[in-house]
Amino acid sequence: SFDNRTALEGFFTNGFGQTPATSILTLPSTNNFMLGGRLVYYPINNDNYSYKNKETLAKFIPNREGLSVSNFNKLDSGKFHFYSPIFLDGSTASKLKIGLSKNFILDFSSDKIPQDFSNNNKFERNYFQAGERSFRVGGLLTTLSEEKGDIFSSGFRLSFGRSLGVTKPGYMFAELVNSKNLSKNFILNLNPKIANTGNGDVIGLGLSLNYKLTDWLTLIPEINIGLKNAENNQSIILRKKVTNYLEIDSIVSNSFSPNDMGQLFKSKDTKYGINLTLK
Repeated sequence: SFDNRTALEGFFTNGFGQTPATSILTLPSTNNFMLGGRLVYYPINNDNYSYKNKETLAKFIPNREGLSVSNFNKLDSGKFHFYSPIFLDGSTASKLKIGLSKNFILDFSSDKIPQDFSNNNKFERNYFQAGERSFRVGGLLTTLSEEKGDIFSSGFRLSFGRSLGVTKPGYMFAELVNSKNLSKNFILNLNPKIANTGNGDVIGLGLSLNYKLTDWLTLIPEINIGLKNAENNQSIILRKKVTNYLEIDSIVSNSFSPNDMGQLFKSKDTKYGINLTLK
């Protein structure tokens, strides 16, 4: 149990499925046991519990989320962040993050690659079809939190989704989102990432720094380092706080896409764009 609403459950089974019809059947190929896991969410449980706050560093209140490197961006129950980056080359993306409990955030994301975009490798050709939109759903589960007195904040994120084209290829994506408050103005982020596909795994490491220049201006440099079947790419984001609920980013990036596996590839040309964040 991670909080009053969220729990992680593990199990062994040789059942073919979880429905009433399939749960009485064993696997058709062999009667072997499998190790499984599930996230359990109780929406009607009371989410108001307290813990001793041991954090001594000043709070960094502005939105922390970058473009191609995720940040441990805590969301209370019922709160949401909506991102909508648009680039001059015609590519678009969007992400909606919703706080379901103190330790679990649900997210929905989508992106679209321009019709005339030239794909550089088999992963881009298979899973980012030009002119087609993709749709993904994921969740971030908090495992460590500086707010609770841990040395750094960490969460495990898992997502699933597919392209909405004719063949509808899909993949699974996982990352460890790690953030450390170095001071009241600096936040360091280090995220190992892996995309599991039918054509092999794509593995990389994301690094970024949130530098709070003023109360209304934040600089976010990012880099993704390819470790297996991935490519190095960089981004720079300059974020301006307009109101407590609205922020606007100026973006320079050569990341292929801001969502999941697209973060681990490099676009042919440098992209320029803006991003609006509604909180």
